[in-house]
Amino acid sequence: MERDVFARSPYLHDDDEQVFAFVSEVMNEVLAAHPFREGNGRTAFIVGNLLLMQNDMLPLTSYERREDEARYYAACEASRIQKDYGPLATLLAEWEDAALAQWGSRDD
Repeated sequence: MERDVFARSPYLHDDDEQVFAFVSEVMNEVLAAHPFREGNGRTAFIVGNLLLMQNDMLPLTSYERREDEARYYAACEASRIQKDYGPLATLLAEWEDAALAQWGSRDD
């Protein structure tokens, strides 16, 4: 993980899609490596928020457990089984759009 993921940090990019892809990869790798049964998701979200904020994006605040839980778990499972980080990257983009709608654009 250090060689493959953290060596690329800080990850700063002008292309939001690239940022979401990297954040998805990091969050999923944290979930896989975190040694405790509880707190994995919270830890992954903290790291993900740090990476988003380093790229002048808003932190993830719009996760609705009942609404997003099944998609979030399916996205995490896709990365764990197939190393497919795309589903979580899609969710991250949706949550960022929701945060922008709530708090205003980055240009405001």
